[in-house]
Amino acid sequence: MHHLDTAGQRVSEPLHAREVSFGTAYFGVRDPHHASRDFQAMRRTGYDWVLLPMTQDDAVWERATFRHLVQRAEANGLEPIVSLWGGGLFGGEGNEGPLDATEWLED
Repeated sequence: MHHLDTAGQRVSEPLHAREVSFGTAYFGVRDPHHASRDFQAMRRTGYDWVLLPMTQDDAVWERATFRHLVQRAEANGLEPIVSLWGGGLFGGEGNEGPLDATEWLED
């Protein structure tokens, strides 16, 4: 983890000073109601965050659905972490698409 000091410089915290948190990856479910139930179960289990792998297909065709997943995770007390997945730039199963990483993450 990083923070900025009083001069605005990035400072890394030593590993022993970091708080441990737990979460899990969540991939393939696009039904927001189903995801909400799963996110509730994750929170009850004690998870703090959920990793949401975002493929190029998600960026091109499922952007609104993906945004709902992020909102549902937050609404259920989880920190959503979005990770680019597949597409020729990153490992994974997604199809290679026309987007570079900057376009992939545009809102």
